[in-house]
Amino acid sequence: MKKIFAILLSLGMIAAIVGCGQTASGALDEAAASRVFDPNDTTIYIVDPFVPLADSANSSQLRAMAQAALAIVNKKRTAAGLGELAWDNSLERAAMVRANEIDEKFSHTRPDGSEYWTADGNCVYGENLAKGYDNAEDVVDAWVASPTHNANLMDKGFTTCSIAVNETNGDVLWAQEFGYDN
Repeated sequence: MKKIFAILLSLGMIAAIVGCGQTASGALDEAAASRVFDPNDTTIYIVDPFVPLADSANSSQLRAMAQAALAIVNKKRTAAGLGELAWDNSLERAAMVRANEIDEKFSHTRPDGSEYWTADGNCVYGENLAKGYDNAEDVVDAWVASPTHNANLMDKGFTTCSIAVNETNGDVLWAQEFGYDN
């Protein structure tokens, strides 16, 4: 099954490159990540202290980029007959942690070896990552072009979302976290 998925993914990437005539300057993680939501799960997760991004001169600009990306995602969801995703402050804090961490390790596994959702196990159920995209349109286009990332974007079960953007050493890093209404 993994070989079939890898072949299909490779063919899709080749088609995207040939179809566009050029490769994108950015990169996506190997695949999007998600976990199953159980409304009967009453477990309360104790999360590590949040490590928010340092306040910088361009933090409001980066947040505006993140909100613009969510607005584009919501237009695509609406066009597909799905409900819009609501911005969630808890997910935003988790996305900020992840946008910081992926500078060190670009993966759904956190630098300490734990899974992505442990950034806040009480609300994170899906994640898309990207790096090297300088604007909201390009990063959303890349996520839409990737079957696994697009599956998260168009998951009818997700009702909340937040995105954080981090700029480090000239790299623009994106972390998009998905959740459910509590």
